Amino acid sequence: ISREKEQVRARMAEIEAQLDRVGPVAEGAGSYALGQGHRVLGEDRAAREYLERAWSLGYREPEVAYALGLTLGLQYQEELQALEQLVDVELQEARREEIERTLREPTLEYLRASRGSDVVVPEYLEGLIALYEKRYDDGLVKAAEASTRGDWFYEAHLLEAALYQAMALESAAREDRDAGLQASGQARRAYRRAIDVGQSDPSAHLGLCETWMAQMRVDYYHLDDLAPLVTEVETTCGDALTVDPVLAGAQCTLSSAFRVHASHAAGRGREPDGALARSLDHARQAVAIDPDSELSHEVLGLAYFEAADLDWEYGRDAEPHCKLAIESFQRALEINPTLASAHGWLGDTYRTQAYARWDRGLDPLPAWGAAIQSYERVLGIHPTSTAYTDLGNIYVD
Repeated sequence: ISREKEQVRARMAEIEAQLDRVGPVAEGAGSYALGQGHRVLGEDRAAREYLERAWSLGYREPEVAYALGLTLGLQYQEELQALEQLVDVELQEARREEIERTLREPTLEYLRASRGSDVVVPEYLEGLIALYEKRYDDGLVKAAEASTRGDWFYEAHLLEAALYQAMALESAAREDRDAGLQASGQARRAYRRAIDVGQSDPSAHLGLCETWMAQMRVDYYHLDDLAPLVTEVETTCGDALTVDPVLAGAQCTLSSAFRVHASHAAGRGREPDGALARSLDHARQAVAIDPDSELSHEVLGLAYFEAADLDWEYGRDAEPHCKLAIESFQRALEINPTLASAHGWLGDTYRTQAYARWDRGLDPLPAWGAAIQSYERVLGIHPTSTAYTDLGNIYVD
């Protein structure tokens, strides 16, 4: 895929040169073309920026609406997956409401505006709309209809997989493990059908990987050993990275998998066996690939925090890993100051730092003060009972 990306970038450079020569008259169409180029490259933030610029300049053809709907829809699905990292259920629900307002609703508006476009497969479009309207059974019907367009149209299988994975996530939120496992299994089968046709599309491999990561979280308290699930994550994310070696999302998922494995093993009295080192390695690679992503920095911070927490638990010096975790969360917050999860994790890190300093006869008050500030910032964004409890515990300490 690297060669294809180079060709896309070369074509985008030609478009930019043409825009410089032609001037503002072609800026709307040119922004749309550049946005499409970034979409092909998997650079969703840049794609959204250019596509929204085209829209704001009055270039509002149905295909522009369609591209915007696809781009925002992918961001919405990624944010839904990221919700699984939030331990605070109230914060998770508040964040869910936020992304439904800021991503899901505009996604639906753009997709509806693209009806009638010559570049859209109607059944596929209606299936996407059903996905974001949470009419999953209707969406599955449309995905099946879209698949009859021909074996080449593997996007129909990706849609089917996304529908089943959405059902699995909702089942997990209801703590209906059996329904979730059944939906996850259906999602994996659909992803594999997509991979059989579109082997060079990393999104199919990454989607398959995410189903195994989601199952790790569901089975955290049900299985004694998560190693078999970690192997599935490693294999499927590895396939995604074989197709596209600079896929930050795959590195983030791998880091999360090894971190969760380390936490799970430690909670059962077993040594993590190098899982944390691998989690840190993958998170660092994610940051190197996409240094402007708050998610990459947050994932790196979580790996450092887990290392610090285990250092403190086993009587080792937690200070070095605490400092690195704090740096990572602060970098995530520089990119997105309203990222409540990062403020919460930053508070947890300062609290661990305070406990570790207390145990070593050092002054814990500065760390406790910083923890209080972090939890207060969470309350300023999304007031939750967990944040109030965390804040209260600090004052008790």
